[in-house]
Amino acid sequence: MGLLITLRESWADFLRTDAASAAYFNADPAIPIFTEKLKSIEQAIIDVQKKFGLNIVIMTVVARDRQNQVPGLWFKNVVAVARVIESPLANTTGICASDLAEAIAYFSGGFKLYGKHPMKLQDIALAPVPAGVAYDVIYSVQGGIEEMPTRPALPDAP
Repeated sequence: MGLLITLRESWADFLRTDAASAAYFNADPAIPIFTEKLKSIEQAIIDVQKKFGLNIVIMTVVARDRQNQVPGLWFKNVVAVARVIESPLANTTGICASDLAEAIAYFSGGFKLYGKHPMKLQDIALAPVPAGVAYDVIYSVQGGIEEMPTRPALPDAP
């Protein structure tokens, strides 16, 4: 699995399963945490917005400052974003978007990519969305891959 997928999935898993953050995000009603990897992410977000009015999407948006590391591919600055999306009129969670953004920033302090590279909080910023309210919780971290990428096999046709 590549750097960008590893970062997104492991950060989302951390928020869902770390003892302190899980108590916050999984309390009833649980706050859904999606990643870009979800095949039907647009529909999932629409469904959750109708039901709860609040969710989180973890995205990896840029990898900069490539370091010469042979073999491998290493970046000094990988930017990852947890976007909080709220439909205020539909929100039944009792948590507003800005409070959820602050909670993500607080609980993510213990997350380390590959168990050794801590993320650094850069900003909490209002994000443009067509409807509702959204905040981006923006982090940077160092990371890379050491193995040559391999292409996964396609599943057998039915």
